[in-house]
Amino acid sequence: MVLAIGITNLIWILPVACVFSAIIGFAVRGAQTSKLRSRVNELEKEMLNNHAEILALQKENTLLQDKLKNNSVPVIPITGSSKENAGEGVPDVASRKKLLSSSANTHS
Repeated sequence: MVLAIGITNLIWILPVACVFSAIIGFAVRGAQTSKLRSRVNELEKEMLNNHAEILALQKENTLLQDKLKNNSVPVIPITGSSKENAGEGVPDVASRKKLLSSSANTHS
């Protein structure tokens, strides 16, 4: 008779414990997923802010480049040596002096 009472109590306690454990497990897992979703939303907002800042800086950069291209003040580049200029169609200084001195001699 004592064995029968112990088994009947176990039959009711075991399902109640399983349901209680399942409810606690779902609650803990729900809290974890809620926390992770809020973290993902926070990171997405941060990424959107970063992309917006990058786009603003890129827009500012293009405006500055357009200002430099459309600048009315002429910019004369400073070049290093005459050999670099020879490939660009600028005559050599020595040959120019030679031509000027020969043309001065013919006019005199």
